[in-house]
Amino acid sequence: MFALVAAVVAAASAAGAPPRRLVTVGCDDAIKTAPPRSTMHTGGDNLTLGTLTLTRLARLADPVGFRRFRRGGLYRIPTYAVTTDEGAVTVAARGAAADATFAFGPKRVPAKAVTFVPCRSAGSFVSVSVFAGVVIVQKPGCYAFAMQLGGDVFRRTVPLGVARRCD
Repeated sequence: MFALVAAVVAAASAAGAPPRRLVTVGCDDAIKTAPPRSTMHTGGDNLTLGTLTLTRLARLADPVGFRRFRRGGLYRIPTYAVTTDEGAVTVAARGAAADATFAFGPKRVPAKAVTFVPCRSAGSFVSVSVFAGVVIVQKPGCYAFAMQLGGDVFRRTVPLGVARRCD
């Protein structure tokens, strides 16, 4: 994961790209209202990497349906990031043509990687933090998402707007 984040950061710096390298969103940035029920499900339409779930990102292969996310030459995919209080997680994504950009929290600062710091639970229950945001890609393709929690790295490649398998 560090290699992926470092490569993304180097590419963004070299190109003078406007997104930041890394943004951290914390408990103060989590949504305080009830999120959609779908945010609490793993699998199905949701992309789950370890303790992080990004809603509605696992099944966006339909090119025609994917067009609805196009705004100003970019694809802006609304999503919720859901994580447990087991620790901070960092996520980045790389496509064949370009890296994905993430914009989460109330300020929605674009970044090539984002670290989610979950709210801590009071007591022995595991709490869940939900962050609203968007994943921004330049064009449809296969995107490799990598999430780091402590020393563990979880990876999964998903099709965003392309009707083919991404292995």
